[in-house]
Amino acid sequence: MYFRKVDGRKPWVLNVLMNQNSNECISMIVKNLKRENVTIKKEFEKKRMIMENEVNKDAIKVMKIESVLLTIDEYEDKLTKEVSPSTAKHLIALYNKAVEYYSALNDDRHMEYLMKL
Repeated sequence: MYFRKVDGRKPWVLNVLMNQNSNECISMIVKNLKRENVTIKKEFEKKRMIMENEVNKDAIKVMKIESVLLTIDEYEDKLTKEVSPSTAKHLIALYNKAVEYYSALNDDRHMEYLMKL
């Protein structure tokens, strides 16, 4: 959702990620914002379906998990110094890769990255 410009400033962006009752929540937010004469523009991120053969043990083994873990460390360090939405989004994507990798191998380390999400 984007909000109207005020005094020439950039519009404020609200990213909402939720699993349950998302349509009801978004509808309520939009209704209340419209009541306050706020301009709304809804955008939805389209994600492709993940094929089962992309997350089985054989497919996962080719993933360079060491590289992913090193990058996670770098971004976690970067996040402690300066918080930015792009760093956080990238870190979330890396956590998801680590969860996929370790859960496909039935490794309990997937819980560590799941909890970080």
